[in-house]
Amino acid sequence: MYRYGEQTRKRRRRHARYIVVIAVLAAIVYGGIHLLPSDTKLSQPPKAVVTSVANGPSKTKHFDEPDFSFDLPNDWVAAGHVTTPYNEYTWNNTSAAQGKGTRALNIYLDAIPTDMVVNRFLGLQSSGAKVVVLGTVSDNCASFTRASKGDPNAQSVHGKWNGLDFNCDLGNYIRDVVGTGSSDGINTVSLDGPIAGKHSLFFVYTDNTPQPDYSIFTAALSSFSLK
Repeated sequence: MYRYGEQTRKRRRRHARYIVVIAVLAAIVYGGIHLLPSDTKLSQPPKAVVTSVANGPSKTKHFDEPDFSFDLPNDWVAAGHVTTPYNEYTWNNTSAAQGKGTRALNIYLDAIPTDMVVNRFLGLQSSGAKVVVLGTVSDNCASFTRASKGDPNAQSVHGKWNGLDFNCDLGNYIRDVVGTGSSDGINTVSLDGPIAGKHSLFFVYTDNTPQPDYSIFTAALSSFSLK
């Protein structure tokens, strides 16, 4: 039953509650603004730390001869130089892990054994004082070279790899001797150094390990330079 003045009182009470809520919220906002320290500053991000890492020891050793220079792995050493019957330089590995002395590099300068036989072949091309490696080391030549019908027992036969000629060793086919050659001739590549002038070279790599690593040979050739 409607009674005079009752709705007015309810509205007043409701308005009073709204006023209280608004006052509480205003107090919270006011306190938040005035109670927080006014000197608060955002911290700067820390400076970046730059760490310098020095390069590790070189994995190769540079060999400097009177007429040429090149690089080999760190464990390799010069093993000798003879001038007769050929002008031959020799280097060997010394790593016990790979078998000391199981790998060898021979470089012949000018006085070259043009009749020397090899088991594998790697073609080269002259480029001034340096050599360019053509393709990869061949398979054992006994797998793609045959003795002639006229001399079926020949120990040394003519071989060809990537269009270049070499002497294939059929008599000792279980060896792993890699020789080089070029269009300049069998067992020969001709270079022209700015100081040393023109020279003929023959490179031979022997690897008697169970798992031959021909990258040692190709890396040495790529680093080779005639003076």
